[in-house]
Amino acid sequence: MGAPGAGKGTQAEALVSRYHLQSLATGDLLRAAVDEGTPLGLQIAATLESGGLVNDDTVIQLIASRVQGGNGNFLFDGFPRTLPQAQALDRLLKEHSLALRAVIFLQVSDSLVVERLLARGRNDDEEQVIRHRLHTYYEKTAPLRDYYEEKNLAVTIDGEGSVEAVGTRLYECVDGLGD
Repeated sequence: MGAPGAGKGTQAEALVSRYHLQSLATGDLLRAAVDEGTPLGLQIAATLESGGLVNDDTVIQLIASRVQGGNGNFLFDGFPRTLPQAQALDRLLKEHSLALRAVIFLQVSDSLVVERLLARGRNDDEEQVIRHRLHTYYEKTAPLRDYYEEKNLAVTIDGEGSVEAVGTRLYECVDGLGD
């Protein structure tokens, strides 16, 4: 977890490869829905373009469909983003006799977030939209750190520095979780 541009997607790809995990990247799932051009995809596109968060029910449906067909070795990338999503994830995992092992938060400064996202050059990465996404992150997602700290699952990793340096910190964290 972390702010937009914290490096979640980049690091998730490396973790998925290194530890043979099934990636459940919310952004990828949402973009795939948009690419399909369905009414749901068009609704998601409008929300993403405005910098808002897609509603919880839609995101939970996308995640649930993947958990039901998966092997239990998941890496959630960009999910949950709200307390209701976190609570729904708890219920979903319990239904499938699964549990979270850790929730890793990548800590990155706001100025670096803006710099990274502007450099990425996606259509929805304009400075005004980025700042709105950051505001939304602090309002709705950042409070999940407390939720997961209460469950003794929260781990904070410095997300600044080179991709390799952040990756090394993440590998040390995951390796420390044991089997």
